[in-house]
Amino acid sequence: MKNIIFVLMLSLTTAFACTKTYKSLELSGMEFRALKGAKNGSAYLTITQTGEIADKLIGSNCVFADHVEIHDHIVDPMTKAKKMIEIGALVIPGTHDDCSFITCWFEAKPHPVTLKKGGKHLMLMGIKPGATDLDTMEIELVFEKAGKIIVTFKAEDKTQNGGCCHDHGSKSHDKNDKTKY
Repeated sequence: MKNIIFVLMLSLTTAFACTKTYKSLELSGMEFRALKGAKNGSAYLTITQTGEIADKLIGSNCVFADHVEIHDHIVDPMTKAKKMIEIGALVIPGTHDDCSFITCWFEAKPHPVTLKKGGKHLMLMGIKPGATDLDTMEIELVFEKAGKIIVTFKAEDKTQNGGCCHDHGSKSHDKNDKTKY
C-alpha cells in the first residue's frame, strides 16, 4: 500500500514538473561567411532552448542582404547529389520535448540545434557591397515565441580552407602542393 501511495505522489509531482512554461534561448557560435564576388552569404550558430517548451525560428533579416532564408541540405534520392532547399522555419526543441509524463522530471535536457556548413544555415541572399569587408554583422532572428532578437555574428576566419567555399580536410587548392592524398 505504501508503494502505491508513493507512486501516486511521484506521478502528481511529475505532472506539476511537466507544466510547460517558456523561459529563454541560448545562442552561441555566431559566425557569417560573405566571400568577395559571391552573390550570397551564409550565417551559422547554435540555438538552445533552455525552457521547457519548443520555440521556432520563423524568419531573419539583415541590412547587408536583400533577404535572409532558412536553408537545409538534402540528398536527392535520384542523383544522390546534395542540394540546398529553403525550409521556411526551424523548430528549437524545449527541454521537455522528448520525455514522457513520468520521466520528464528526471530526464529533461536541452537539445541544441546547430546551423552549420553543409547542413541547416541562414542564407544571406543578395549580399550588399561591403559585406565581405565586415568583421561583424548584425542579423535579426525572429522566433515564434521569443520574438525578434538582434544578434552580432563575427566574420568567418578567412584563412580557414584558404578562403575556399568548401572543406577539403587536409587537402589544398595550391597546385604547387605536392602532398599525395
